[in-house]
Amino acid sequence: MTTTPPPLFSESHSPRHTDGFKIIAVISICWSALLLLGALPNLISPPSVKDTQEVITQIQNMNPKWAEILNVYSQSQSGTFQTLYSWINFISALLSLTGVVWMWRFKSVGLWMYCAGELLPYILFMNNDIRNGLQSLSSDSGAFFLGLLWMIGLDSLFIFMFRKNLLKALTSA
Repeated sequence: MTTTPPPLFSESHSPRHTDGFKIIAVISICWSALLLLGALPNLISPPSVKDTQEVITQIQNMNPKWAEILNVYSQSQSGTFQTLYSWINFISALLSLTGVVWMWRFKSVGLWMYCAGELLPYILFMNNDIRNGLQSLSSDSGAFFLGLLWMIGLDSLFIFMFRKNLLKALTSA
């Protein structure tokens, strides 16, 4: 009597995601999809200088200090930078979304795509134009830098949780 070897992933040994993975994956998919949809209008029709100044004028009525900070910040950005910013946001959201979908399908390369998508926006902070705007923000308020640290912390936490859960699913199979 001959026996056939069991399939690579049988019903009882197929990789399964933990509930933790499912939760962070759904959160990441929703967030990435919102970022992707939010980046599209700026790619299709970037706001003009006049539109930006109108928004700053409206903010002036609510909080003059923040309006002044936003005015300095918007003046430090060139048109090329704004276009680059829109494309980086779009590509970042697309990479993150694709990475989560691939991790859902147990492809470890999805983790690398997700990491690239989450870390890509930090390239923006290496630009001289934005660095000048950030220095003007830091002189008036440290809130921006606290927000930046919070973003880095959350991105690192999600990358760590995805790595942990994906490795757990792949090694348990």
